[in-house]
Amino acid sequence: MSVLAGLNPERVFYYFEELCRIPHGSGNTKEVSDYLVQFAKDHNLSWYQDDSNNVIIRRPASTGKMLQTLINEGITPVMAPLTHDGKGNILNTNADTIASETAKALAPYYDVTLIYSFEKKGVLSNPEDDDSVIPVITHADFERYKADGTVAGGMIPKLENALAAIDAGVKEVIITLATAIDGKHGTVIKS
Repeated sequence: MSVLAGLNPERVFYYFEELCRIPHGSGNTKEVSDYLVQFAKDHNLSWYQDDSNNVIIRRPASTGKMLQTLINEGITPVMAPLTHDGKGNILNTNADTIASETAKALAPYYDVTLIYSFEKKGVLSNPEDDDSVIPVITHADFERYKADGTVAGGMIPKLENALAAIDAGVKEVIITLATAIDGKHGTVIKS
């Protein structure tokens, strides 16, 4: 009989008890490691087990439903732009990608406006002129600006992420100065 039966979330406590039944003191990790690998296999999840018995289990990204639940409960999710390579190495992931993916995940549930804030007033036609803000950029504009060098470097992935968000149903993307995130300034990205 389960000591934790009836506690919620029930599945969490079920697996907690399963893990507690396995002897796993210092230096005695193989059985727990193998249990986790079997769990991954049983649930059709990808996994990696190294020689030290560390296990990484991957599952496909969830939909925005979990984020919606948190937001509806008054919780503000904060996402750090850190990921891993599956071999224990932490990677610094482009924060614009994290923001774009988050906005895309929330788009089915909300009218999402994604605002990229940084040190410029928007996407500039002349990087030396802070007032040369391009008011609107479409897919066609982006391709033209990329080809002629108007946008380069780090602005390219920022715009690619912005356009991907628009294509995925995000209502609006604005690139602007960090102190001007009222939605009335900067560069608006359109499909």
